[in-house]
Amino acid sequence: MKIDTCVVGPIETNCYIVEDAGETIVIDPGDQPLLIMDALAGREIKEIIVTHYHWDHLSALSALQEATGARAAMSQKDADRVDGVSRLDSFDIDRGHGAPRIDRRLSEGDEVTVGECVFKVIETPGHTPGSICLYCAEQQTLFSGDTLFADGRHGRTDFVDGSQRAMVDTLVNKFIDVSDDTRVYPGHEHSSTMARERKLNSHLR
Repeated sequence: MKIDTCVVGPIETNCYIVEDAGETIVIDPGDQPLLIMDALAGREIKEIIVTHYHWDHLSALSALQEATGARAAMSQKDADRVDGVSRLDSFDIDRGHGAPRIDRRLSEGDEVTVGECVFKVIETPGHTPGSICLYCAEQQTLFSGDTLFADGRHGRTDFVDGSQRAMVDTLVNKFIDVSDDTRVYPGHEHSSTMARERKLNSHLR
């Protein structure tokens, strides 16, 4: 599996391009669609995954869908905030490319596949009600969105629809089966390992 990272937008969101066995998915196209398309270098997108509904993780979604015809997936709980919607609060998310569409709605235990890699969907409410992470046990890889960050930190819960109680429950209960050797790829800043985060974050077990 190959992972390329595009850091996009005004608050430097990590957009991940994941390739395996000739297939490619994009995770969190937050902004700068031309930069993402350049990084794709002509590769066909099998699916676009959005980890949660905030504008900084999906502002390039409509442009990528228009350019490539790719299908998009996000959680059942967050999808209605995005599907067919041109603005999120004060943020323009269609960017002149039409409202984004969500073609697949994901729930706990659903699978996202790319090549021979199978990612399990983990529902991780807290940052938003429908935040999700993607975990591939075989490749020891976790895409954590804005749920889990490096250096013992977690996503903010002071936004509308955020919940600190839900976040703590997520951290305590949702990552128990994630191995220590797993590489954690968050929505912002640098990656880490689950072993390191368990040492630094008292809620993780």
